[in-house]
Amino acid sequence: MSFVCETHQESIPIELLKGYFSRNGFLLCNECRNMPSLFNVGGDWNSIVQLIEEGQVFYSKLYKGRVTYLSREFYAQVKPYRQRMELQHCKVVDVEGEKWFQLQNGLRIKSV
Repeated sequence: MSFVCETHQESIPIELLKGYFSRNGFLLCNECRNMPSLFNVGGDWNSIVQLIEEGQVFYSKLYKGRVTYLSREFYAQVKPYRQRMELQHCKVVDVEGEKWFQLQNGLRIKSV
């Protein structure tokens, strides 16, 4: 039998990421000057992996072929399109202060 003792310090990045994904639909792994990224929002590698393993966050290459983490809610919105559309060439547009993914065919999917 083994016990894992998570310190308060280790739980902070997980809580920051959970809070981020409760308000936003996606996050890039690596830094990008005009998009939020894992380390910019206070996350770290171990925390994002834990959230993926728990099924709270999904991994994709949705945005320009870059590693993109998706909230469960946002993943549910784009899942029907992932096999039928080329999402690598979508762009993020700002509509009245909200981020949307705009697909090549003009369809927009709102980020949660």
